[in-house]
Amino acid sequence: MNILRTFALGSINPSERKFKQDSEYKNILHSVSDCKEKFEASLDDSQKELFAHLNDALLEINTFDEAEQFVTGFKLGSLFMAEIMSGVDEIII
Repeated sequence: MNILRTFALGSINPSERKFKQDSEYKNILHSVSDCKEKFEASLDDSQKELFAHLNDALLEINTFDEAEQFVTGFKLGSLFMAEIMSGVDEIII
């Protein structure tokens, strides 16, 4: 199956990330998770509800930002390929 069909069928998700279990990313992610759990444990019910709304809003904006970064990166990559394939040293944007 070609890459475009695989992408169109949803088998490729640009926002998925794979990382090594002993990576710096994994360590930071674990630290964030621990801090979040400890913070939530210190909140009363109304504060927990507000914090949950904050987390939902942050997830939504992060999802939007990731999509925009993907689109921008794809466009930039396309410009790289256009310049390389055209043999022209400068593509006008």
